Amino acid sequence: MNIDPLVSILVPAYNHEAFVQVCLDSIRVAACCPVELLVLDDGSSDRTYQVVDRWIKENQQLFTRCHLEKRNRFGVTKNLNYLCSLAKGKYILWIASDDILQPNAISGRLPLFDESDVDVVIGDATIIDAEGKVLSDSAMRDSHHANVDRLTERSRITSVLLKKWYVPGPCLMFRRTMLDTVGELDESLMAEDRDFFLRILAKPRTAYVNYPVAGYRKHGTNTSTSSPFMSRVRLDVYWSNWHNAGLYRGLPGIYLSTYRFDWWMLRLFAKFPKAAFYASAPSILLRYLLGIFF
Repeated sequence: MNIDPLVSILVPAYNHEAFVQVCLDSIRVAACCPVELLVLDDGSSDRTYQVVDRWIKENQQLFTRCHLEKRNRFGVTKNLNYLCSLAKGKYILWIASDDILQPNAISGRLPLFDESDVDVVIGDATIIDAEGKVLSDSAMRDSHHANVDRLTERSRITSVLLKKWYVPGPCLMFRRTMLDTVGELDESLMAEDRDFFLRILAKPRTAYVNYPVAGYRKHGTNTSTSSPFMSRVRLDVYWSNWHNAGLYRGLPGIYLSTYRFDWWMLRLFAKFPKAAFYASAPSILLRYLLGIFF
């Protein structure tokens, strides 16, 4: 007799009173198998916690387990690590409390873990606005300028994702055992997903499904749109690239190691990002040339 595996859905929440119920409703629709729902409110000043608490009381019978907790401003990365420590599922996916899952987010990917012998399955996302209107049917193509057709070739996934980070946050689903293999998220980084995924990609067992598995919401209060935040993220991405270069052999490792120069230039010209970009021209050119060959 086949027993469906448990899937852990992690929701770090903060000041998303206007969106969190839609997020939870989408999780309920996507829950095609045993699911545990773990929500951590990071000290919201609005009614996010109350909305989630009420929703869970009305829907908890649909889940194997529900857990809701409130902490005081630990930040997304620490909260995700904490939620991962609570997770009991064979598979994990996480989603911000203002995003949504598509109905096929679990059902479309779950079979691939056994059929294709992979540890990670990623997908695309739509881009939606504050009212839920679809602005784009492909966040990877229109927001990250990805060549999604190349991602469908499993042998090229590592190459494509090394050269540019395309994967929106709610599009990642992975075996829980990956946390034992590659470690938890680095809590010192704001670009924690890039660092985490570089460690995952070093073990090439990743598959891609060429359709939206989530909806990535863009609205006026997105933290990730602020200028200081983006500057810090860029530094963290550069650091993650060269810090993880040793995990890759040959040209991919050399390619990632060149970001050490960009990291120093961005630190040196912190108040002059254009100057940092022009100063990094030699390493940018080198990466372009290296990228031709892998």
